[in-house]
Amino acid sequence: MQPDVSLFPLAGAGPFLGKNRLKIGLEISSLAFPLSGIQVYINGIVHALRSLDTTNHYILTTKAKQYLKLREYGASSFWLRSFDVYHGLDGFLPGAVRAALKSAIVHDVLFLKSGDYHTAEQRQRLLRKLYRLTRRADVLITPSLATKKDLSALFPAERIYVVPNGCSESFRPMSAATLADFRQGLGVDRYLLFVGVFQRRKNIERLLDAFKIIRGTIPGLKLIMVTSYFGYGSTEVMQKVSEMKGDIFLKRGVGQEELVSLYNGAEAFLFPSLAEGFGLPVLEAMACGTPVVTSRISSMPEIGGDAVVYCDPYDTTDIASVTLDVLGSEARKRELRQLGLSRAAGFTWTESARGVMSVWEKNLCP
Repeated sequence: MQPDVSLFPLAGAGPFLGKNRLKIGLEISSLAFPLSGIQVYINGIVHALRSLDTTNHYILTTKAKQYLKLREYGASSFWLRSFDVYHGLDGFLPGAVRAALKSAIVHDVLFLKSGDYHTAEQRQRLLRKLYRLTRRADVLITPSLATKKDLSALFPAERIYVVPNGCSESFRPMSAATLADFRQGLGVDRYLLFVGVFQRRKNIERLLDAFKIIRGTIPGLKLIMVTSYFGYGSTEVMQKVSEMKGDIFLKRGVGQEELVSLYNGAEAFLFPSLAEGFGLPVLEAMACGTPVVTSRISSMPEIGGDAVVYCDPYDTTDIASVTLDVLGSEARKRELRQLGLSRAAGFTWTESARGVMSVWEKNLCP
């Protein structure tokens, strides 16, 4: 799924920071990379800022090496420009930019917590990037308290603000008729769903082992796995997937419309991740009314609240047991559906944009 070209460039923006029209730069270089939660974030927050703020002038900027990929969205080089506010949308602020206020969102700092989630080279590169950011930024934003806690080891906690991510309004329950047509075309009657990049921290190997247990209790149940790319640690995962051919369906390059349908059709959404900066798929599943089983660690409890079911992500048996409890009770599934819909309604890109602008206003006009 590519960003909506109609969102770019931004022409300006609701009442914000007084009557003067400000020049606000948004750094969007990561939009050029394969789709993940970061690209979803950039698309969502840029759209919301444009819709909410019709007073100020927004300028999209990018690194030179990403310019050719992003110029169709109205992006330009940031070199030798000055802004009132300059905001990095993926933990990066160029040294050459001049601005009264420099801010950025840090989606996660999981490389600080464990050396198991990245190669040594990746970890060093991310550490250098974060080190430069902490010296250039006036304030930083994180999508969760968990990430703020991790980041505060390197940046003053009082200058870190938590602004949760939002969820597109496209993620919503489908009508029974539309869902029936989708299931017929899919050719799979009952299935569990996983959505996420294939990386070691996603805990996919334990998820697959848990699915073996679940499948033994519910014959015919399938697992659909949706991913955008294969990251560190995916080789071992793919070996396990190949061993379970026929029970697992792997989908790559899924568009948003199909993804919404997959969430809606699933018996439950499984997300036993070991570490997240936020956990956007949990929010998307809840918004579609799908029962969610996720980890009781990292940022997931902040997102799920009391609207999801938690498991011990290090215990394969617990992942399977908790999931079977959900699948075995229609009443419980209906309850989780209603709780999830109510919970997800509080996470919108409009509220995320309000939060970001509030941070800017507080620090430009103390």
